[in-house]
Amino acid sequence: MADSVPKSKDETKDETKDETKDETKDLIVEENVCDKLIERLQTSPQVERQSSFRNLIARRKEQRTKSGQDLSKRGARLELLLENRPTKERLLHQGVMKKETWNKQVAIGEALKANQRKDKLNSLFGSRCNRDDLVSRGILLTTITEDQTGTISKKKCVKKLDHLIAKRSNRLELQNRGILKPIDESVGVGRSQKQKHDRITMNKLILARPNRNTLEKRGILFAQQDMDRKKKFRVRKMSLTSLLAHRPNPQALVEQKIISDIGDLPGLNLKKESNQLDPKCVESLKDQRLVSICSGWNHTIAVDDMGLAYAFGLGSNGRLGLGEDIQDNYADPTIIKTLQDLGAITKVVIGDHHCAAIVDGKLYSWGSGTWGMCGLGDKQDIYIPTEIPFELAVVDVACGTYHTIALTEGNQVYAFGWNKHGRLGTGKDSSRIALKPVLISSISKDIKFISLFSSIGISMALTDDGKAYSWGNGSFGGLGHGDEEDQWEPKLIEALNDEFITEVSLGANFGLALTKAGRVYSWGQGKGGQLGRLCEAKGIEEPVPIANLQNIKSIASGNNHSFAVDKDGILYTWGKGNRGVLGTRSEKNVLEPIPVNQLKGKKVIAATGSFGHSGVVTAEGQIFTWGSSQNGKLGYTIE
Repeated sequence: MADSVPKSKDETKDETKDETKDETKDLIVEENVCDKLIERLQTSPQVERQSSFRNLIARRKEQRTKSGQDLSKRGARLELLLENRPTKERLLHQGVMKKETWNKQVAIGEALKANQRKDKLNSLFGSRCNRDDLVSRGILLTTITEDQTGTISKKKCVKKLDHLIAKRSNRLELQNRGILKPIDESVGVGRSQKQKHDRITMNKLILARPNRNTLEKRGILFAQQDMDRKKKFRVRKMSLTSLLAHRPNPQALVEQKIISDIGDLPGLNLKKESNQLDPKCVESLKDQRLVSICSGWNHTIAVDDMGLAYAFGLGSNGRLGLGEDIQDNYADPTIIKTLQDLGAITKVVIGDHHCAAIVDGKLYSWGSGTWGMCGLGDKQDIYIPTEIPFELAVVDVACGTYHTIALTEGNQVYAFGWNKHGRLGTGKDSSRIALKPVLISSISKDIKFISLFSSIGISMALTDDGKAYSWGNGSFGGLGHGDEEDQWEPKLIEALNDEFITEVSLGANFGLALTKAGRVYSWGQGKGGQLGRLCEAKGIEEPVPIANLQNIKSIASGNNHSFAVDKDGILYTWGKGNRGVLGTRSEKNVLEPIPVNQLKGKKVIAATGSFGHSGVVTAEGQIFTWGSSQNGKLGYTIE
């Protein structure tokens, strides 16, 4: 073997360079391998990318360690690359990710989403979703907004509301549509408490979910055959839109004839009082000698021979005159102390929700101030009798449902309240509401009125020579002029011109007139027998005498029933018998006058009637009441 020759410095330097080149080449190869690994990892999800990368690095280190190579530096570089999580743009720039691949993946994703949307829409319309489903998906609007109502006919809106109730919507849906207001439990007492009660009552009415047939029977939805008749006779209707928008209280619903009796409606959970079907003495006033009695919607007032007034019944709106603290039912007759302090009462009259009294030529009013019928310049409720200022002494007064008329010395007739259908008599061009007394200027100086009478929408006056004048709502011939035209000023009833009229009594769209000879005339609506004869639904327009009545001394009427008292003190009754208002121990209608046998042996001197109860005063100074005992308006409770 040949001896080795020592290498020169130049040869040693060349060998070192060759080794360095080999190491650099190995490093480039390793970097290419890592780049390929990164490219594979970047195309996989992030979590899987980290796990796969660490596993590959671990295996690679183990292999290189065995071969004597240390990849710790290279591994650190790769781990740093992973921790930095480069963006898509950087990976594309470095060539790790291909731009064509990325765009293809995006396109596939968008196509999948589009197909999903199409499938959802196909499923949506294929399943024939109802309105609620479409609204919940935002395809349809929730409801008609206020600014859209002007472009939609009223008839269509009513039909929509009809359908809403018929489909039995729940409370949440009604509240979302703004038909029901959420009940605020923090409402205060007094008038606010009453408003809260009214809202709860209305909510319960709708949430009872009656079907359409029930709604029509209750009068909440008008049947189509009734619509034409109501329109023809101009009976005031309240559409469902108005009903729900105004949220009326139960009494307003009854007044508008939308419901027959609030106690009969399902779901209200109100206590329904019993009916007294025959006359019963008010025992708490047995020791007093009563001389007169008058009745309103849910209250009664009796006056004794000392001029003291006793009130009982519903106390809301101040109609009892006992003060603001009296809001609930008051079955015990109580003296109206304010009137007692003023002096002896000349006359007391009652409307449905307010009252008036004459004391020493001064007129006092109290009760509901809605429509200004208390005549004090505003619409506030009056809780105690308050004087209405007049220049001259007041000699007579009459209260209707929403208006009042007063007669002063000098033959001046004043009216105040709601002027619908001309019931104030102040002319068609006058204000819709009179908050203070307004003089009826059309009355001739040759006419001298001596007494006034009023009801829901009708006013009447009698002259000193027995002539009768009427004005107001002419529906069903209620004014006695032979037609159904409204009269905006007092007009003579020509059909009674040959008779001397001494007294008048008015009900709902009908009237009675008593002649000096003791005969009774009736006119207007008589479907329920309130005219004392069999009538068509339209009623008798002109005054006609009631054949079976003779020697009558006084007359009275309720909403749909009538009374007459003859010279012997016998009480006769006829008309609708709902709630036992006729006193015949029955609720059946009576078409012709019959005596009230339950008062046999009692001499009646005066009678009164209202919507659901009646009463009389006997010659012995006792009062008897009967009918609905609701709100304590009979002066006693029924066990």
